[in-house]
Amino acid sequence: MLSLLQTGLHDARMMLSGVRKLARYYREPDPPPESISMFLASTSIVKKGVPARYQLTLANVSTHHAFCRFVVDIYYKDNPVHPEGHYGYFEKSLILEKETSTVVDIEYDWNDSVSTAVNGTPSGPGSAWRGLCSLPGFYYVRAFLFDHSGSNLEEVFVIQELRQ
Repeated sequence: MLSLLQTGLHDARMMLSGVRKLARYYREPDPPPESISMFLASTSIVKKGVPARYQLTLANVSTHHAFCRFVVDIYYKDNPVHPEGHYGYFEKSLILEKETSTVVDIEYDWNDSVSTAVNGTPSGPGSAWRGLCSLPGFYYVRAFLFDHSGSNLEEVFVIQELRQ
């Protein structure tokens, strides 16, 4: 009899735990359908004039195409403020196909040359800016994804060392 009571209490606790999790699931907002799946750098050390390669994979899990914009922003790690520690940025607007991933290959020479290819098709970077900061050292290389209204959906980063 005691064993049956313990089993019943255990089952009731499990059911209550499940109900709590379900309630929490319904209270939390759904994540946006567009996201950064991956941001890779080909190397941890970069040099001015030597192309550095990056790969940005963007996902769209919705049933419709989505207009978005990605920005790659570079700041000096020890002083990540504008303009003193701002190395530069580049951005591109694109349409993410529904229910798939889009791969953006980026080549940046850490001077002023940026090239991109979207799913293997070469395309321009959109816009780019080069700041005054060029100190050797470590830099945050951040990738941002913005939706059609300009809301920041996601941010990821890598840290790279700029050497002379």
